[in-house]
Amino acid sequence: MGRPIRIFASDMDGTLLRKDFTISPENVSAVRRLGEAGIVFAVATGRTYYDAMSICGRYDLKPYVISNNGTCAFSPDGELIYARPIARATAAEVIRCLEAEKACFGIGTSDHYIAPENWEQTLDDEIADLRERDILITEDYVDFIKEEMLAQHGIRYIASTDELFEETNAIYSISLMIADQEKLHRIKNRLERIPSLLVSISGKHNAEIIEKRGTKDQALRCLCANLNTDLNEAAAIGDSLNDLEMIREAGIGIAVANARKEVLDAADMVVADHLENGVAQAVDRLLCS
Repeated sequence: MGRPIRIFASDMDGTLLRKDFTISPENVSAVRRLGEAGIVFAVATGRTYYDAMSICGRYDLKPYVISNNGTCAFSPDGELIYARPIARATAAEVIRCLEAEKACFGIGTSDHYIAPENWEQTLDDEIADLRERDILITEDYVDFIKEEMLAQHGIRYIASTDELFEETNAIYSISLMIADQEKLHRIKNRLERIPSLLVSISGKHNAEIIEKRGTKDQALRCLCANLNTDLNEAAAIGDSLNDLEMIREAGIGIAVANARKEVLDAADMVVADHLENGVAQAVDRLLCS
């Protein structure tokens, strides 16, 4: 590519992680090679900071972390260097809407992923309704959706969302897990009428609700400034729509082969999919260029 790279930012789910939410030995080795070359490694994820660091910690990796889809960022030692939380009154309005819609959701702070105790029943009721409408939903697909929730590190359940607003922790993101596509898009359209919010569909059954100014590209820009560099010296890799602007804005934008078409079209480089160690392939290409 011919451009000096000082920062390499990677999405996690669908990019750095395998289906079982682990990092392959090849990708771990590639991250270590970045460090040996003097290139800063960062993850940019919809997961909470605690969740992302719990996964990376299994492999003794200590990256910068852009978490909650770009609404906060942390140094490797856990210092908060960027924050764009959702206003409390706005979060309360969103939650009222989701409860009225009987939608399955979780709330991201930096330390916890917080879910209503009845989240699984809410999802099961939605699946039953879809099947009554003759919409095919396989058990494997339902299990996958549930595993995404259950695999979160630092997950905490609450009996009532009233508990949430008795706490002082900032709310950085609200995640949706909705198999009903009509409901997912209806909620997205409704919540996008709130001027301060951005609603990003990040997968077939996922959407992320965040503060409009808190996106992965904005957090990466802040991280670059913190490291006395700029986006032209950053590479960013991802697969979904919440990675799109980060990939467009980075000096080198990279898509894994399993990425959405919009992401593939925007990328400067396309590598193997996340099951074929696409991150490692991207690192090899950058280090050899």
